[in-house]
Amino acid sequence: MVRSLVWLVLVAMALSALSFHLKRVKVDFCPPVENATLEVFARNRIHCAAICELEKSCQGFCYNEISICCRIFSILLAEANETAVDNVGFSMYWSDYVGQTRYGQLLYYYQSYPKHFPGAWNGCEDGGGKLAVPTSQAENELIGSLSSGNDTWIGINLFPDGYWVNIMIYFPINYSNWRDDSIQGQGSTNNITCAIVDNDLFWVATNCFEENSYACQKPID
Repeated sequence: MVRSLVWLVLVAMALSALSFHLKRVKVDFCPPVENATLEVFARNRIHCAAICELEKSCQGFCYNEISICCRIFSILLAEANETAVDNVGFSMYWSDYVGQTRYGQLLYYYQSYPKHFPGAWNGCEDGGGKLAVPTSQAENELIGSLSSGNDTWIGINLFPDGYWVNIMIYFPINYSNWRDDSIQGQGSTNNITCAIVDNDLFWVATNCFEENSYACQKPID
């Protein structure tokens, strides 16, 4: 009974969260198994979709109805298509969020055109998102991979009370990755109340009117 309930929950999650965002892109093809982040047995395609949903970095999966093999991948569709090889029985199902990377229930995207912090904030809002705020090392690394090492604005500000705040929720941050000396000399008198992720994935307190690229995030519809 418990197993049946768990199965129903997984199916419901897959249908509600992924069935409108994944599409079958190839039949009898799949990227090499060594590129997969996970390979497991799954009862059917919906079960495989539910597993993909539970894997935060999953961008798509391959499923074989005969061998009931489910392979989970964190690579984007373009790379999946480039690396796919003949693999009889497998079908590829991939996210079609062009230019965006799924992580959990959020989509991340990168804007390379440099802007000052207010311009970056507005740029994300124009696309229906907000400036990205890493809340874990994995999310920090994702932003670094999207930006290819360029200095990138993130959505935090130094408030007058001395706390760095997530400006999406106006609450002190609970994760950080500061470069040791980067928050020295910060303050409203010199406009060093914003922050970037640098090419080493460290956070650096920065003048808000410098121009940098920026990363955005938005919930999956």
